[in-house]
Amino acid sequence: MTFAFYANKAGKDLTGQKMLDELESATVPGYLHSPPTKFSNTNHLANTVTQVQQIQKGRWVLMKDSLSF
Repeated sequence: MTFAFYANKAGKDLTGQKMLDELESATVPGYLHSPPTKFSNTNHLANTVTQVQQIQKGRWVLMKDSLSF
């Protein structure tokens, strides 16, 4: 979803430079209760805290929250 968000913002004539420019200038809203994703020209890792979720009986279930790396 993150890739699609930035690729869509970069536009129809997608290039590596356009993608990079968008990565470094926008914030992706969080999906499935995760924090927003924010890249910068000095931080291409974005989030350092994440979650583990699993599909159980057709629904997303939070297994572990606030994992730091």
